[in-house]
Amino acid sequence: MLDIQSVSGPTLSSGNYTFTFGDYEQVNNALVTFDDPAVSSYAYAASTTISGDTVVVNIKKQNLGSPGGWSNAGNSDITGKITCIADCD
Repeated sequence: MLDIQSVSGPTLSSGNYTFTFGDYEQVNNALVTFDDPAVSSYAYAASTTISGDTVVVNIKKQNLGSPGGWSNAGNSDITGKITCIADCD
């Protein structure tokens, strides 16, 4: 069964946002999209970690002007919407 959740203007904790699909016992796979990164001089990437009915989305950023390591995105970086589509049992 597919379930979709989204949040506008998410509050990130160390670059993480947690979605909980409480109507299901298990999330098997998850797809995440986000819009409106606030700083155009950065590249952004998202990854997911699944545990039971929970999907933790980690959003990282990298400065394009001085490439180096990736750092966690903050609240001011993602001001639009994060959407998670989960395949649940």
